[in-house]
Amino acid sequence: MSYTLGLMDAAKTAAGIASDYRLAQVLGVTRATVSTWRSGRHFPGYSMAYALADMAGVDRGAALVGIGVDRAGLPENRPALRRIGAALRADSAAYDAASG
Repeated sequence: MSYTLGLMDAAKTAAGIASDYRLAQVLGVTRATVSTWRSGRHFPGYSMAYALADMAGVDRGAALVGIGVDRAGLPENRPALRRIGAALRADSAAYDAASG
């Protein structure tokens, strides 16, 4: 499963949403838009990535990187993007610990 699909499903679960149609309504996009994300033809932009991350309780930076990995599509790009994602998560956790 791609990161984008996992994020969409996690957002739906966390929000108690049963259908992609309802997810589209909550996000303010069309059902066709959600369908293109699910099929991998297109990917959520920044604002939709943030909305999905917030719904799912996922770090926004991690969501951007995860979607970027899916968007990159090339297997050779994935390890580098995953390392960036891990570094962002670690930095975010360290910042939260220092700030909290």
